[in-house]
Amino acid sequence: MVKTSVARKKNKKNSSDETIVVSMEHVNKWFGQFHVLRDINLRVVKGERIVICGPSGSGKSTLIRCLNRLEKHQDGDINVHGIELNNDVKNIDEIRREVGMVFQHFNLFPHLSILENCMLAPIWVRKTPRAEAEEIAMHFLTRVKIPEQALKYPGQLSGGAAAACGNCARTLHAATIDAVRRANLCSGS
Repeated sequence: MVKTSVARKKNKKNSSDETIVVSMEHVNKWFGQFHVLRDINLRVVKGERIVICGPSGSGKSTLIRCLNRLEKHQDGDINVHGIELNNDVKNIDEIRREVGMVFQHFNLFPHLSILENCMLAPIWVRKTPRAEAEEIAMHFLTRVKIPEQALKYPGQLSGGAAAACGNCARTLHAATIDAVRRANLCSGS
């Protein structure tokens, strides 16, 4: 059986707050006969940062995708900010407003500019006015030192610039939980 490990780091600013923001209890997920997630138990408290690591095929991406119902788990309980992740569409929508994802391939829309990609979530999910969304997007693109990339398209960017743009898009979603599945975001690659 292949195992996936979780490394934890407590944010010193929030060290006294023990509010549970993610809870997984006895979560199981199968793909046909393959039991990819086996009796997963996980609690993440506010301010805590975790890293999920393991070899290819050990269930890291599947676990993260289950946190906002991109994959449906077959058994167990998942709660995000006290909202149970079940078949209730309202619960799924509520959780998706709070869970930001950066995918391994960044999932930027190729037909939209970087600026337009960064503005999507604020406009469609948070109902932010277009001018305000653009101003905020440019602020974050400037913060990661790539404002000159704003009018380019994803296919015109290097891998590092695409990663930075994916992070800007996630940040602009104004999520309170970040599920990031890209090991080299912190390594400078």
